[in-house]
Order: sequence, then structure tokens, then C-alpha cells
Amino acid sequence: MAAGIFGNRVTEKDIRNWLDENGFFGRAARISDLELHAIKRPGWKQLFRFTARVKLNSEALESRIENEELNNPSDGGDVPQVRYGVVLDDQRERTEAQQTQIFLFETIDKRDELLEELSADMLTCSTEHNCDLYVLSIVVIAFLIVSLVLGSLVGN
Repeated sequence: MAAGIFGNRVTEKDIRNWLDENGFFGRAARISDLELHAIKRPGWKQLFRFTARVKLNSEALESRIENEELNNPSDGGDVPQVRYGVVLDDQRERTEAQQTQIFLFETIDKRDELLEELSADMLTCSTEHNCDLYVLSIVVIAFLIVSLVLGSLVGN
């Protein structure tokens, strides 16, 4: 998949910062499968999916124990937990009021439901070879080639 070729360090940094602010050790998280899921024309609005192996920080762990969300402290502290995430980013809006939105789920099904909902009016990219983004890329490249050929013919 072409989306996997390009790393997105800005998005990964946003995820790590969000994890730090929301009870996890963001710097120590293992983020994998950070892939572009969908994009809205002209490309400013982007939707990513990712998987992360995270550990709760001590404050979040204590809070979950106090609220009886964990039966055993070892259920969350030192043991990495797999979480499935969604990142919704609009590159036009980089202000504090409209930051990158990140959602984290314990199950892949819940993540996929949100991805489907958020990408309803976007060009989606699946793991299959018939990705809408590939088709769009081919159309744009073909348009550029035709424009160059016609431009050179008209210029002569």
C-alpha cells in the first residue's frame, strides 16, 4: 500500500502528545500501522488509523484502581495494552481551538465503526489494490501528462 511508504512524523508526534495528556506513557508507546485511511478533497482533511501498545501512567492507573475499573493493579501498569486509534486532522486548522482529534478504543470493531462514520464523504483507501486514492493519483498523473503533451504541441 502506498500510504505505508510515507511516514507521518507530525501525526505520530500528535498521537504521542495526546497519549501523554490522557493517562498513558506516550513517549514509550509503540505505534504501528499508522496509515492514511481517507482524505477529503483537496487534501487538507485527513483521516488516519493506527494501533498502539501503551502503558497507563501511575496517576491514571491509581484512578482506575480507585474507580474499580481494574481488579488487579498489574492489569494496566507494567503490562502494555493494545489500543486502536483514529486521527482526524484538518491541515487548514492548526489553532489551539481546532487541534488534531484523536480517538482511542479497546477494540478494533469500535475503531472501524468510527472510521466508517468519519470517512462517509471522503475518498477512502483500503488495503486492497483498488484504492480510491490510487485511482485519483493515476487520474491526476494522466491529466498532467496530457497537459504537458498538449502544451508542447501548442507551443510549437
